[in-house]
Amino acid sequence: MTIYTTPYTYHIGWTNQNKYYYGVKYANGCHPSTFWQDYHTSSKLVADMREEHGEPDLIDIRQTFANANDATAWEHKVINKLRLHLRDDYLNQACWPSVDNKGEKHYLYGKTHSEETISKMSEDRKGKPKSEEHKNKIAESMKGKPKSEEHKRNMSEKKKGIPQPKVTCPHCNLTGGRNIMTRWHFDNCKHKR
Repeated sequence: MTIYTTPYTYHIGWTNQNKYYYGVKYANGCHPSTFWQDYHTSSKLVADMREEHGEPDLIDIRQTFANANDATAWEHKVINKLRLHLRDDYLNQACWPSVDNKGEKHYLYGKTHSEETISKMSEDRKGKPKSEEHKNKIAESMKGKPKSEEHKRNMSEKKKGIPQPKVTCPHCNLTGGRNIMTRWHFDNCKHKR
């Protein structure tokens, strides 16, 4: 029997734990009929839930598509509209845009990346301003998360108007506040050799 590639979106969940995940599958040869037999998502958080709580009791194919681009676009639309990546009851995490060899943009949710890939994504984003919408999403996603003592101290100093100590980057000789310089200079400096 021949099974043709049929990209699809799916919804899984552990209802007793009130934890869910919405995802997409679009690899060559994928088909909804084999979901959860040969594919259990690529999310580390889903893998952790399976290890701790067993298999999900909710496994649902939501929609099938003619091609991968339509499938990933639909996943992006659903996650954005329902703000699943900001909800505590969903395992979906922030999205990162990636561009395929045709120049089309895709969004990856809850995927795990190697240290090398994370480093490349970080390098690619350096110096690029964030939109107000992006800043608001980051702020929303950080609500309720514990902060380190150093982070709290830095926030307190900023509110009190206490100037940060000035530091100078050894690679480009630029001087500025410690926090911003640590982020963009020293080990991260464009002039580092």
